[in-house]
Amino acid sequence: MDNYRYRFSDRFHVDLMDHISEFGAVRGLKLDLLCTMAGIPGKFDVSGDQVHRLWYEDKLDEIKAYCESDVLNTYWLYLKYELLKGNMLLEDYLGYLEEMRQRLPQKRSYTSIFSDGIKTEIGKYDSDY
Repeated sequence: MDNYRYRFSDRFHVDLMDHISEFGAVRGLKLDLLCTMAGIPGKFDVSGDQVHRLWYEDKLDEIKAYCESDVLNTYWLYLKYELLKGNMLLEDYLGYLEEMRQRLPQKRSYTSIFSDGIKTEIGKYDSDY
């Protein structure tokens, strides 16, 4: 059975943390750890335990940048997950990364970190790409 209701299928829906942790067999995984292991920037400026303080200090732009960088980390991790599972060609993976780099907003705390990280990742495969 492989339909949209089947929990263990990643054909129709992927809960990335569920799949990477083997549906709870591995506990304590965090996005930052997974990203670090995969060569993705991860947390670099603000971590989740600081958001509460930032809220009360009315630093909403920092919270927004934190959330945006989490989305970028999750997307990149998903791309790498699909590549490593054989569901994506290397040229598509690199193309999606380049498109992500080109769409990064300017003047955000994470822009240069992600841009440099993507250039480094693409550079690893440059001769193949």
